[in-house]
Amino acid sequence: MPTQPATTPPATHRPQGVPTQIDVPDESLWQGFDARVRAEPQAVGLHFLGRDFTWGELGSDALWLAGALQRQGVRPGDRVILFMQNCPFTRCCARAVWWCRSTP
Repeated sequence: MPTQPATTPPATHRPQGVPTQIDVPDESLWQGFDARVRAEPQAVGLHFLGRDFTWGELGSDALWLAGALQRQGVRPGDRVILFMQNCPFTRCCARAVWWCRSTP
């Protein structure tokens, strides 16, 4: 896994303790998401508004939404816009769009 310097925001403006180097994984975001869903379905993958969500729940939610999008007519190559607040569930929605082979 190569290490690259973090470029934004500039390291001089970061709070103390925030790393200035990041490890770039060899897998894509979605490969990592899917690997965690398979390997650790009972592990907490997200804590939001006082509730824990397991990787299995996140994977199931994304898969359910992918099916719903396909039933609504989303096809490979389509562009899908996600109008939602910046919240942790954005990743489930984006994963669902990718499962449809569309672009979030």
